[in-house]
Amino acid sequence: MLYMNGGKWEGNQIIQANWVSASHQSYINRNKPDQGYGYQFWTWDDKVGPRAIHLVAAVGNGDQRIFFDHANQLMVVTTAGNYNQWTIKNNTRALLMNFIYPAFLH
Repeated sequence: MLYMNGGKWEGNQIIQANWVSASHQSYINRNKPDQGYGYQFWTWDDKVGPRAIHLVAAVGNGDQRIFFDHANQLMVVTTAGNYNQWTIKNNTRALLMNFIYPAFLH
């Protein structure tokens, strides 16, 4: 929640806002120009139907994820137990794109 709220918790600045912002920027380009890596966060541009979105995610083994969509004020946290299985078709990203966004954006 700190990263979603610019580093604040209950009105107190716990993490500097400029650090939170810098952490969610891309500093390393991955295999496509719209995909990057920041300070322990993966970043990419995606689409939900015709709508463009920018996502930032903390990624853990087992398909554990924290997705941040600052433009839409959406944060989604998923926990799972699919350890060392990196090619699952219906993973947490699919859950986000196929179910959460369609419900959220309508």
